[in-house]
Amino acid sequence: MNRQPEPKAEYLTPAAVAAIFFVDPKTVTRWATAGKLPAIRTPGGHHRFLKSDVMALLDPVHADAGLLTVPSIADAAPGSPAASAAAVIAEAAAVALEAEAHAAGDAVVVAASALESAEAEATRTASEARQARILASAHAAYADSVTKDWAPHAQPPRVPVAQTSSPQAQIPEQPNPAAVAHQG
Repeated sequence: MNRQPEPKAEYLTPAAVAAIFFVDPKTVTRWATAGKLPAIRTPGGHHRFLKSDVMALLDPVHADAGLLTVPSIADAAPGSPAASAAAVIAEAAAVALEAEAHAAGDAVVVAASALESAEAEATRTASEARQARILASAHAAYADSVTKDWAPHAQPPRVPVAQTSSPQAQIPEQPNPAAVAHQG
């Protein structure tokens, strides 16, 4: 329902009304087009809503607290402004609840995916930790077996060149200078 503009009245845009009712601005424009919410049209064809009309849809007792109340459709006469207000608010509440339910469902899917990913990562790292323990245990057992054969004052045995293929063991043995001086 379109009205004539009132001088010195405060008008709200569809976005401002949408923020009050927690709906999309297009929903507010559809309400105005359907006659569910009184509006005026600007020369450019845009909808504007009297702040007093929008606030009338809110319960005056709770308007200051920012709480919405839904007028009962059963208490309002069919076709009355109260019935229209109740229908608009009920639709806004339904849209808001559907959006909240959809967001909650998305959050559950994201949380489940993160949990599954964390479980896979925990399984992988536990397996790596087991492998590292096995390798460390094998190295420790080998080190114990090698060091038991050495005397505390003796040097580790030299590996002859023919028994290994490592580049470090390929260096020819140098005579011990102390032994050479003692022989001469």
